[in-house]
Amino acid sequence: MLSLYQIKQLSQSFVKEACHFLNISADSLRIIFTSYIIPPKNKEPQISTVLQDDTIVIGEDFLRSSNSFTQLRIDLYARIRYISQRRQAKGKLDWHGDTICDAINFATALCFLKGLQLPCNPSLQPEKKFEGALQILANEYNLHGKIFKMPTNPYKGNYFYKLRLEDTDRKKIEKKYTRSVPYTGIEPLSGEKGSSENPFNNINDAVEFLRKMEYVAYTNDSLINDIANMDYFYDTNSEHFRVMWASPYVAHLKHSFPEKSFFISKMAPLDFTHPEHFYFCLKPNLYKHKFLYRGQSSYYPGKPCKPNLFRDKKHNDASDYLDFLIYSQELELLIRSHPIVQLLENGIELLHDTFRIRMHYSGLAQHYYNKSHFLDFSSDLEVVKFFATTDYKSETDEYVPFVKENEIGVIYYYELKFPEAFQQHEHYALKTIGKQIFSRSGLQSGFLLEMDKEADLKENVDEIKKIFFRHNARISKDLFAKSNNGKNYFPDDILMHAWHDRMKKRFKDKVVSRKAVLHNVSINSSETENSITKKLKDKGITVDDYDPSFTVEELDFFYKNIEQWWNDFCSDIYFADAENDLYREAMKNIIHEDRYSWAFQRDTH
Repeated sequence: MLSLYQIKQLSQSFVKEACHFLNISADSLRIIFTSYIIPPKNKEPQISTVLQDDTIVIGEDFLRSSNSFTQLRIDLYARIRYISQRRQAKGKLDWHGDTICDAINFATALCFLKGLQLPCNPSLQPEKKFEGALQILANEYNLHGKIFKMPTNPYKGNYFYKLRLEDTDRKKIEKKYTRSVPYTGIEPLSGEKGSSENPFNNINDAVEFLRKMEYVAYTNDSLINDIANMDYFYDTNSEHFRVMWASPYVAHLKHSFPEKSFFISKMAPLDFTHPEHFYFCLKPNLYKHKFLYRGQSSYYPGKPCKPNLFRDKKHNDASDYLDFLIYSQELELLIRSHPIVQLLENGIELLHDTFRIRMHYSGLAQHYYNKSHFLDFSSDLEVVKFFATTDYKSETDEYVPFVKENEIGVIYYYELKFPEAFQQHEHYALKTIGKQIFSRSGLQSGFLLEMDKEADLKENVDEIKKIFFRHNARISKDLFAKSNNGKNYFPDDILMHAWHDRMKKRFKDKVVSRKAVLHNVSINSSETENSITKKLKDKGITVDDYDPSFTVEELDFFYKNIEQWWNDFCSDIYFADAENDLYREAMKNIIHEDRYSWAFQRDTH
């Protein structure tokens, strides 16, 4: 349950939303919360009232007793509308009759824009009830449409309704957000500062150039700015307004949340024949971000830049990667065995909405030592500086500062050009890994460039540009120390422990589990258990009955401080909605719900 303080914050969010749509400065309004009961108006109880100087007074008694905040939202939207209309009337407007009707119609219209479904008993003629709201949308926001009944089950005789725009308006919105725009990022020309012939003097100078250039490129991109300033999300596929967290652009929207935050972001359906089956990911904050970055301590002239799965000629010539992928698939089964992973993939219900949060198994496999068809990128330039100034030692599984003075490093930057930024390209596609149950990818603000065998980052990824810098041993050591010797990005966790304890040895011993074989068969319809087992045998890999799962000791360690862990996990997740705090608090509180206790109580595993 939200605290009174959090509900007050929620009230202020509703006020700011309405102010934005009415071009009123929220700073010009004062909000007072009172413990006194606000006097009824025309025998109707009041949630709030507006004083002559536009001060909004909200009754704390209602806030304490309310379990639903739609009523509060509508009331505050209506009060802001009243303030706007009264200002236009130079203060000569009372709260009664037509004024109240107009205020409620505006509040209803704004609820429709915000993707809410509103109740109405069919006997009250919904078209008539919502007629005033539709007129406001048409006259003041140039949006024309009709209401339609949702398939949601009725509640107390009320059906639920949303707004569907006319085809002309739908096409306008579609055109606005799918129009073609040019690239706005620049790359140093040959001989210019930052080129391979004239690298920056050090990593800090290179990153400072990127920060400034990203700002200019972002400013000059009209589409990404339209996306950032999006006031509502109209889903042109399902043809109705939806809440902002359902938008694919949610992480790019203008907001005041912390720079290091993650957004509940709806993913495309895994199967487009069943669009109702979809997941969410936890996407790093991308507001004001025009580029994603990849730092490397060496450029490797004359060699392609490819994912580690495609760096072996023998495997590429045979187009056979089974001996690599089978171990990623075994690690996937290990990850899937974790109760919190199962919980999030099954879905959690928050405020009557179900969120199924998908783990990126192959991406996690890459972050935890396995080969994949991905290259890592990050939205955080501090992370990029770390990777650009370190070397990885596989023998000891550690990063060390790169101290070869005057050697040349490189930073690749991938330009986010919409609408195609996260769409499938001919040989590659940008993906989100972001925040996961296992923390590496989240701490690294991670993204993945999925590539096929033919793709080369240096040659045929249109969005890629690069700059070069000269290494400085002192700076490399300073950055390494600042990262807590890499632990800021590679903290100890049970997945890392499982790798070092047994998964790494299984890889070296060329042993894989039967369950991994069966999993491989499940995603390769042309194969059988016998055919995969034979192929593995031909590669010198034997199959055993090992069950890929976490040990009792590993789970004991994980569950030792489960309440604090879950609270911390939820704390930097945002829902890009006025009810953000409400959703996040509900997410934190599922740990106390009986229906989810199986995932949080150690004695059930």
